[in-house]
Amino acid sequence: GNVEGKEVLLADDMIATGGTLVNALKLLKDKGAKKTMMLASLPFFTGSARERLDKAYQDGLLDMVLGTDAVFHGPEFVDQTPWYTEVSVAKLFASVIFNINMKRSVSELLS
Repeated sequence: GNVEGKEVLLADDMIATGGTLVNALKLLKDKGAKKTMMLASLPFFTGSARERLDKAYQDGLLDMVLGTDAVFHGPEFVDQTPWYTEVSVAKLFASVIFNINMKRSVSELLS
């Protein structure tokens, strides 16, 4: 679609090496996207992913990645990585485990 001058939000289940993400970011910037952000449930950042995303951030291709602590990186990583923001899913996971053990509905947690 038309991304000229728009803020773009990409969502995916995970980021592994970041190669596909960086290629998508390049395409979006080439098509005129003003701002690019990424959401990922599982931000693994395997191999050279951090370096690849650092470079994309420095080159103006990436504005932000929002990930969950389902893959824990720790406060030092978060503090030292300007493009990364982390949200906690710990309370949700704890509630799911509790409901399963108490034989309660898990789907009620999602409403």
